[in-house]
Amino acid sequence: MRTQLAIHFFMFLLLAAACQPKAEPESQEEKTAFTVDRTYYYVRYLEDSKELQAEARFQQDTGSLVLPDKLYFEGQAMQPKKLPKIGWEYRYHERPAKFKDCYHFSYAGASDTICFPSYSNFALKTPAISLATGGLLAWEGQPLGQAESLVLLFEDSKGQSKTVNHVGLTRGSQFEIRPEHLEGLNVGPASLRLVHKSTVIQKVDGQVEVIKLEYYRKVLKIEIVD
Repeated sequence: MRTQLAIHFFMFLLLAAACQPKAEPESQEEKTAFTVDRTYYYVRYLEDSKELQAEARFQQDTGSLVLPDKLYFEGQAMQPKKLPKIGWEYRYHERPAKFKDCYHFSYAGASDTICFPSYSNFALKTPAISLATGGLLAWEGQPLGQAESLVLLFEDSKGQSKTVNHVGLTRGSQFEIRPEHLEGLNVGPASLRLVHKSTVIQKVDGQVEVIKLEYYRKVLKIEIVD
């Protein structure tokens, strides 16, 4: 009799155990790390108006793009904006702003520092620019590097303009303005705006970074002669 009771009790325990709902594993919130394939940084400074502009954009080749909750430029929150065919872009604008050699983007506990090449005191080394012989522009600092460019925007007193683009190395810290650079311009007072650009493409921890920098320098008052 006791044996039968023991068997019945054992069968009851098995049946009760079988009827218990299976315990679901505790759901843990999965946080996807912020990882991208390419990062684009862009900083522009306009010396005349003391205006600073910055942009950041991210791209992912495969899978879903996970953006940072917030992106900061020099400790200030950047404003996100969705652009057609581009996606989300973060922007920052400040005016007036003081120019710095280096700027910082920070997000998700990480920080990237980008620095402008160090150049100063751009000036003509000739009394005037000649339509026949040209002129010489010089500056303090290193010669232009392979990833840099210099844009010269001429405008004469009659409103005629000419743009010269030089990309890559220079022979020393100077640039020769040749007569063909001045074709179509008139003799007399004129202005020259210089734009120094730099584009660096590098790979950091498997991620491609594209860094574009532009510095619009103060307009130089010049004289164009025969």
